Amino acid sequence: MTGKGDKMRAKYVNVSIHEDLAKKIDKYIAGSKLGFTSRAGVVNQALREFLQKKK
Repeated sequence: MTGKGDKMRAKYVNVSIHEDLAKKIDKYIAGSKLGFTSRAGVVNQALREFLQKKK
């Protein structure tokens, strides 16, 4: 137990990406009508789809 509300906190890791790719993600977010508001959201969804196809 964590002591505060007894909820487990999600664990995160950092991944470095090239600045050019980050800028492309930012442009995608700005023009997206899918509700993405962060780079992390885009990357998480892209990786989920990539890994699902690899099954």
